[in-house]
Amino acid sequence: MTKHPLPFATKRLAFLVSAVFALASSTASLAAPVADSNMDSVLNLSLEELMQATVTSASKKSQSLAEIAGAVFVINADDIRRSGATNVPEALRLAPGVQVAAIGHNRWSVSIRGFNSRFSNKLLVMVDGRAIYSAGFSGVFWEHNDIPLNNIERIEVIRGPGGSIWGANAVNGIINIITYSARDTQGGLISAAAGNELRGVGQARYGWALDEETHLRLHAQAKSVDAGQAVAGGDGPDNWKNQQAGFRLDASRGGDRYSLKGALGDYRANDRITAFTAAAPYVANLNTDGAGQTGHLQGRWERPTDNGSHSLQAFVEHNENDMGVIRYRIDTVDLEYQQQITGETHDLVWGLGYRTSKDRINATPHILFSDTGKSFSLYSAFIQDDITLVPERWRLTLGARLEHNAFTGLEVQPNVRLLWTPTAQDSLWAAVSRAVRTPSRGERASTVFIAPPVFTPTLPPVMVAPPLATVGDPNIDSEKLTALDLGWRRQWSATLTSDVAAFYYRHADLRGVLPPGPTTVPLFYNGAPYLPVAMTNTIGAESYGLEVAVDWLPAPNWRLQGNTSLFHINPRDPLPGATGSEFSDTTPSHQVSLRSSLDITPKLQWDVWLRRVGKIVTRSFMTTVTPAYTSLDMRLAWKARRDLEVSLVGQNLLDSSHPEIVMAEILSAPVKIERGVYLKADWQF
Repeated sequence: MTKHPLPFATKRLAFLVSAVFALASSTASLAAPVADSNMDSVLNLSLEELMQATVTSASKKSQSLAEIAGAVFVINADDIRRSGATNVPEALRLAPGVQVAAIGHNRWSVSIRGFNSRFSNKLLVMVDGRAIYSAGFSGVFWEHNDIPLNNIERIEVIRGPGGSIWGANAVNGIINIITYSARDTQGGLISAAAGNELRGVGQARYGWALDEETHLRLHAQAKSVDAGQAVAGGDGPDNWKNQQAGFRLDASRGGDRYSLKGALGDYRANDRITAFTAAAPYVANLNTDGAGQTGHLQGRWERPTDNGSHSLQAFVEHNENDMGVIRYRIDTVDLEYQQQITGETHDLVWGLGYRTSKDRINATPHILFSDTGKSFSLYSAFIQDDITLVPERWRLTLGARLEHNAFTGLEVQPNVRLLWTPTAQDSLWAAVSRAVRTPSRGERASTVFIAPPVFTPTLPPVMVAPPLATVGDPNIDSEKLTALDLGWRRQWSATLTSDVAAFYYRHADLRGVLPPGPTTVPLFYNGAPYLPVAMTNTIGAESYGLEVAVDWLPAPNWRLQGNTSLFHINPRDPLPGATGSEFSDTTPSHQVSLRSSLDITPKLQWDVWLRRVGKIVTRSFMTTVTPAYTSLDMRLAWKARRDLEVSLVGQNLLDSSHPEIVMAEILSAPVKIERGVYLKADWQF
């Protein structure tokens, strides 16, 4: 396999690892006190306290769950720890309405409310407000964004459109991964785990106070994951290795709050891809190490005022990704200003943003681009007002975001929401929204060979149909959504809450392909003919669904959580020859999740997580069926000492292996997800 060394990252990784361990061995007076002998547990909080948990992603300001006119689910640090998840996609299975399917042990498709794929293009994902959505491929490379779980304070999952606040691509939902401040992670942490599938993961972290108002944290992590089981037999090609290091600095001065954070990462996510070319031999099996490198630096300033606040955020980011069939590099600079103004009846938030990106594409005979490099910018402005119509009863939200992008020009995304709280226990809400998904570089400028030629069975064979290739449309328009959302939250008692959300969405101008007809004129690449398959706006769709979540404390030391999601989608208004199979067949019609979290003693925890996922029928050039499956995870944790926790985790315990999805965009070798067991230890000092 080809190696892609990254000297600057390697040196800094080594330096930061050394620094973390050096700090860990420094004077004990710098370390924060460790926790008491009882295990930290969300069971120590009442459900009423959980309903008052702070959420910032719904409206770009701090709100409690009960105040939000939207479908919101918060996955907190204790949920992540007790789930036994080893990465963010696995943790996202905790939320209702989120579809997570492992393509292999190193790749995932993650979506909200449908359209699940390797590049789920209608889901905006952020880390501390920094978007990790790829402008080149309209999706998230989860294997290149492996955030250390011990650094995550919570994950806010917004189901439904958020374009009026966050802009394009926040169509079906938003995920914001929020990490701990440096102040909240004082002292040291050494975390290590090893097992049969999770070969090993180790994290070292140390935080200390530079003064009473300034705190710094360093961390380093390395991970190795074994391959799954190839559907054709033997080991799959999906090994995964990564290493990363980062820092975070938080400070307060005269009421102002500052933060500065950054990280470097180096990743290898192996894959075996079936790729096609315009000329002989037409078909190639590519073994790639999936090398990727990332780096970012993000700063934020906040100033509270008598009637609100000001904030300014900026980040710079560098990403490289070798997918075997193409290598993509992009550098991004982002700047955003925001102000909140609160009054007796109005709570107004507005802001301005600017983003510029420059990319570089190294094409191959399998994927071509009409331009191998491009600079593009995004200008934005948004405003949203929460208006109290009747105190503690009715609140109306009006907002809109205007964006100008380099691909489709001006986009407007409005939003109207109404919240009714007839009692202190009930919140009912409704929303009407418009959101857009802007096209990617690949959809506008790529040529992707997707099928070999057809030959006669005679000797010598004669070509009767040349290879096929999707051809991007430089005039492709944005995809558009008009959405109706409804919801009801109720706290039935101090030990029981429920959350119900329903939605009806109408999608227009969805991306699709138009197969060549009898009059299609072949194109040529280096003298070899191929038939173009136009990729453009071809079809619409309507989707609807229901999501129900229940949280119950049957005893002070026992928590039960259950949720179910029902989903259906119908294509509509297709152009002649177009189909909706690309998106309508990639999402299961139902999901069920049941979790039990039991504190057996103050030092012993037992967690059980049962999931049921419906079958997926994928229709592309051939039909593949991913059967429904039931998965069981279990975790047993012991507080061996006041500063040491040891846990044993089993994943996918009901079968030796099972497939979760087969992707049609990039023909990776199909892989089954195997049963896994690992032992983990966390030492705080």
